[in-house]
Amino acid sequence: MPDLQPKLLPIDDLISHYLISNVRHEQDLGKALQRLSRAVFHKGGLPQAALPSAVAGLQDEPFVTHDVSTALTNYLKLLAGTDVTLTEDSAAKTLTIANVGTGVDVNKRWAYIALTGIGGTPNKEMGTGDQALIVSGVLGSVNPTATEFRLGDITTGATINNQANISGSSNMFSLGLDFNIYAYMAVPSSANIRLWFAISTGSAANHASSDGPGNDYAAFRYSTAVPDTNWQCITKVSPTETKTDSGQAPSSTGKLFSMHYSGADGTVTFKIDGTQVAQHTTNLPASTTGLGYRLVVTTLTGAAKHFEMGWLYWEAFKAA
Repeated sequence: MPDLQPKLLPIDDLISHYLISNVRHEQDLGKALQRLSRAVFHKGGLPQAALPSAVAGLQDEPFVTHDVSTALTNYLKLLAGTDVTLTEDSAAKTLTIANVGTGVDVNKRWAYIALTGIGGTPNKEMGTGDQALIVSGVLGSVNPTATEFRLGDITTGATINNQANISGSSNMFSLGLDFNIYAYMAVPSSANIRLWFAISTGSAANHASSDGPGNDYAAFRYSTAVPDTNWQCITKVSPTETKTDSGQAPSSTGKLFSMHYSGADGTVTFKIDGTQVAQHTTNLPASTTGLGYRLVVTTLTGAAKHFEMGWLYWEAFKAA
């Protein structure tokens, strides 16, 4: 029979023993730390009695502890970051985690997508959060340079009016919520092309086929069919729109496009590289209207057209 008599160890020794034991077997300090973190991180409170059994389940040795020490407190702070409050009760042998996760905003939804052309199939994107999307067209990539990240390259076919797009799920957010969306894009060639970066009730196909689709949206548009000389900033509740010339033409150098909605003052603000180029208070989609993001390119000639994209990020906030 194996000796099941628990060993009495202070937390400092428990952590040291665990790391030494597991690093010996795993030859990987990182894995040992991850396993230890799973052992010691419990919801709400961290009773000392629960800690040994959790660790025992990982390393097949039962432990009990008689000491709540600063070693564990510091270790948990290291794991959780600065947004954690730990309350120690040596008599009861408990360590209460008062507010783990306060750095996480439960009233926020978001997604980050890096379109590199080398991610997972079928869409070849790398992202996290509410990242559901569709990539239509040919997705390639542009190698990094001394001054630029690797970029995704979204290309149409070579038939007039053929389109390619990156399209998020419909009804993902509304302008009833404070909202920000960013896209880092470059346009290698601006001839015979229609481009949209929109949050819209319409589909990618709606925007691909028209310079003024019959949908509700806020958007950047550039179209040589109009013809546009610069990016146009548009808010629309069909059939009426508000439009402002941004003063900036498409560029083969990457630029950061963003749109920001503030419920406090009822505005949609358009920015390029962080500089405000327009602000609208009229013809904003209703607060109950569901929207999705659309990045669309259409060729207006018998040759393929494309745009390059580094990343996209959006966030929406509801009242606490």
